[in-house]
Amino acid sequence: TPFVYDKPFKLESGTVAVTVTPDEDQIPTPTLTRTFAKEAVRTAWKVVNVSSEEPGEGNVANIFDGNPKTYWHTDWRNVHPDYPHSFELDFGEVQTVAGVRLLPRTDELNGLIGKCSIELSKDGKTWTTVFDGDTGWKANNRKWRDIDFAPTEARYLRLTAKAPAIKGHIWATLSELTLKIR
Repeated sequence: TPFVYDKPFKLESGTVAVTVTPDEDQIPTPTLTRTFAKEAVRTAWKVVNVSSEEPGEGNVANIFDGNPKTYWHTDWRNVHPDYPHSFELDFGEVQTVAGVRLLPRTDELNGLIGKCSIELSKDGKTWTTVFDGDTGWKANNRKWRDIDFAPTEARYLRLTAKAPAIKGHIWATLSELTLKIR
């Protein structure tokens, strides 16, 4: 419903359209829109599979604990596996996923993911690739990465880290992962 917004308002999801109403001799602005997706509740999530993790420090479950200071880290004390690295999550129920938000580890460059793929599945057996590309993360750019795609019904997610952002690094890390749902 159009009305004048003169204070903050809560919007869990939806589209906001903004038009500036001109005063006197001002020219009207074109309408700008932005759609906000709802973020998934992560309390029911479980780790189904992981190719490598550092026990006690870098468990995959850290990526959905809501704390950006904890992270998933592939094994660095014992085995030292090289790329690719992957994990699979179960959301506990089928949801309509319209995107993923990823936060890399921000306190260290160690394990910064350069290229990855994201696959979704309703049954954990048949997978659909919804993203395959570069994260855009660099030594001086380690911020949230929004990856949007066509809404897809899924209960499971597989992320495969395919290449490091920094040549020669064999580890992968990730601080947070959340879903944009409809």
